[in-house]
Amino acid sequence: FERELAARGLAPKKRGDLFAMLIVDATVELADGLAAEGVKPKDWDQLIAAGALEVTPAFVRGFKGTSLALSDIEDAVAFRALDIGGDYVRDLNAAGFSKLSVEDATAMKALGGSGDYVRELAAAGYDNLSAEDVVGMKAMGVTGAYAKAMNGGAGAGR
Repeated sequence: FERELAARGLAPKKRGDLFAMLIVDATVELADGLAAEGVKPKDWDQLIAAGALEVTPAFVRGFKGTSLALSDIEDAVAFRALDIGGDYVRDLNAAGFSKLSVEDATAMKALGGSGDYVRELAAAGYDNLSAEDVVGMKAMGVTGAYAKAMNGGAGAGR
């Protein structure tokens, strides 16, 4: 196990960290699978984080067919920690965000933004919003009903 990790540049400096790797199922197979999906762990610490949060090759593959392709293990770990999966990104894509950055998806999820929220805003006349606009509105507590009431007098969308 140690030799195989070392061959991949993933050997921990302390033997005690090997135990941590085994506890969270941070295996050579996980490292190889993630590397095959384009999110190669750069060190043993990233492999432990991936194992602990169950960032698997299947999780990374779940983003295929979305506008967002994961290419960094740290992004994959952050997405798993925030419960951002392929279905979440597909829902945002369907709501009009055909191109999302990792930062856009992270900010939307962190504030509770969703495809439904974007559709509520669009139904209220606020279509063609940027991800930054949606995040700002969500951060300010703007609901679909509030947006509709505020836009009702204006009679036009943004």
